[in-house]
Amino acid sequence: MRNGAYAGMQPEKRKGKQDVFSDKYIPLLGNREHILTMQDAVVVIVAAIICGLYICCLNLYENVGDRWKGYSSYFQLGASLHCALSLYELMIYALLGKQWEFYLHHIAVLFVYWPGATRVEVCFFLAWAGLVEITNVPLSSLTILGRLKMKESPLYLFCGVSLYVTYVISRMISLPLTLLWLLVDLFTQPGETWNVTSRPFITYCIVSCLGIFALSAMWFSKIHNGLMKHLNAKPKKTEKQS
Repeated sequence: MRNGAYAGMQPEKRKGKQDVFSDKYIPLLGNREHILTMQDAVVVIVAAIICGLYICCLNLYENVGDRWKGYSSYFQLGASLHCALSLYELMIYALLGKQWEFYLHHIAVLFVYWPGATRVEVCFFLAWAGLVEITNVPLSSLTILGRLKMKESPLYLFCGVSLYVTYVISRMISLPLTLLWLLVDLFTQPGETWNVTSRPFITYCIVSCLGIFALSAMWFSKIHNGLMKHLNAKPKKTEKQS
């Protein structure tokens, strides 16, 4: 998830030392707010395309051979876009001085999806796990709306609810199921799984999945609290004109 500091359904605010772009205009880049807004706009579009491509790969589920060694051109394109988006966001994070936890997810993506695409291994499971990126569509939409001061808009609430629903489904339910199915295949049919694939790569995939799930569980409490705060907020009273 690209914005782990997201809390209270508010645009991101960095505490402590500010980055070099905070109050400075950089040609072709703009200031901090310009950079972040462009990043969010890119993420909304590209993440939606990536998830659409990954969904097209899920027909590899039918047998263990396809799940572990099946090829899909949709996955090749989706994984390439996924890695490109991660590289783009890593550059933004480096420019803006993000905390270390923001980097972990994107580094894991690069070390999992690039080898997965080039080696053509466990593409089905990687595509299924990659659907967690769908949460970035409503999340980035929320931050854009927040910067536009549209927090009272029904669209803002819709994006918040969409984030909550997609987060629970894709990260808290679907991701553990992906790992569970992979492990069932691995232990019940090692001759077609563990023995014919790169063991270090599969091990790294499992560890990365556990790590992403742990981070997602940590971030979920912030998203839950943010949505509840927004839903329970009292509407602002408007002064009567005399």
